[in-house]
This record gives sequence, C-alpha cells and structure tokens, in this order.
Amino acid sequence: MSLFYKFLELSFKEKYAYRFDFYISILASILLIVVQVNVWQALYQESSVAAASLDQMVTYVLLSSIILALTNSEAASKIGRKMEDGSIISDFTKPISFRNYLFAEDLGNNAFRVIFVAFPSVVVTALFFGFSWEGDRMNSTLFFAALALGVLISFYIKYIIGMFVFWLETSWYIHFFVSTVFTLFSGSVIPLWFYPDWLAAVSYVLPFRLIFFEPISIFLNKYSPKDAVSIIGAQVLWLVILVLFERLLWFNAQKKIVVHGG
Repeated sequence: MSLFYKFLELSFKEKYAYRFDFYISILASILLIVVQVNVWQALYQESSVAAASLDQMVTYVLLSSIILALTNSEAASKIGRKMEDGSIISDFTKPISFRNYLFAEDLGNNAFRVIFVAFPSVVVTALFFGFSWEGDRMNSTLFFAALALGVLISFYIKYIIGMFVFWLETSWYIHFFVSTVFTLFSGSVIPLWFYPDWLAAVSYVLPFRLIFFEPISIFLNKYSPKDAVSIIGAQVLWLVILVLFERLLWFNAQKKIVVHGG
C-alpha cells in the first residue's frame, strides 16, 4: 500500500512541475464551461424544460467538469504504448500490481487536475452563473458515495478496454472508442433526461450513466434517499462485475502477451 501512495505522490508532483501548462488548462476549462452554460441558456430561452431548471443545468455543467477531471484515465493508452514498445514486460516484475500502479498514477494526475484546474474553474464560473444546491447532509453523503463509486467504475471500464490490446495488439482505437462511448452513454455533456426514449433505454442498461448522470442527479435532489441508495447498490453490483471481468482478462492476458519492442 505504501508503494501505491508513492506512485500517487510522484504522479502529482510530475504534473505540478509543469505549472504553465495548468495555467493554460484553467483558462481552457473556464472557456469550455462558459460555452456550455451559454448553450443551455440559449436553449432555455426558447422553451421551458420540466426535467430540470436552468439553475440546475448550470450546476450540472459545473459538477460534470469536476467529475470529468476525477475520472480522466490514461490507463488504456499507457497499456497500448507499453505493448508497442515492449516495456510491459518490466511491469510484470514490479512489487505492485499493474492495475494498482496505473490507478495510483491516475489518482495523482486527477487530484492535481481537480485541485488546480477543475475546482478553480468551477469557482470562477459559479460566481457569474450561480450554483444550485437543494439537498441536505444525507443528500451530500449519498452524492459523495456515488461519486467515489463512479470514479472506480470509470477506471475499471477504461482499464478493461485497454487490456484488449493484449489480443488486438494495437492501441489506435482506444482514445476514440473511450471518448465516444463515455460522451454518448454517460450523460457527461447532455443529461439522459433529454435523450430519445430508445437511446435512454440503452443508456440505462449500461454502467456509464452511473459515472456522471446518476451522481449529479442525486446531488440535484432528483431522487429520494431510497432511490439514491438503490443507485449506489447498482454501482456496487457493476463494480463487482467489472472487477471479476478484469481478473479474468488479466489471467488470460498474462498467457497471451506478445510485444513488438524492447
């Protein structure tokens, strides 16, 4: 466990070394939030929406930007690069599991993004556009529980997708596939309230909504405490499924590994 925290710390410090980069990242993040909020303001001027008020949609955008920073993962891309240059072999001999090593790096990177990029960006934009919170202490507790489980679900999904490199022996598909699937089914940009029935039905079957849409909906008090607990139960179930599937893939990947570099 001490090695896990060491990798987390090193990853955080590595990001902090490039300070000019995060200044630019803050500016880009603020601009992206402003654009999204203005789009929703323009849409709400044309018609009223029963699913959520404009204030709630602004809050949705702000929370989504924080969750996006928390769930960013380079695990799949790193697996692809390590397969292509042959360095994956050395990872089998490290005194920490390959999965935990990548997860620690992601946590370090994402902690930096949240503290120095996402949170300042949200605070600045919230001063101009507002921030809606209609919950209580119970609501906040359920939200943070759902958020933590969503982060784990996101990592496992991206890690599992990356592990298919062991069989496909190429990583060109990873970034495109991951970004497309998450954007479409997670509700990170457009909440599932606005989806056509058929697309919403598909999204509710898949686990992606449990990363963005459901935690934010809990925060916005869209569910009763009982329903929120049911959502957290669904997150736990999906996490168990993903962990078991990841273990199965890892067991087979160790026998399948073929590298082209080194």
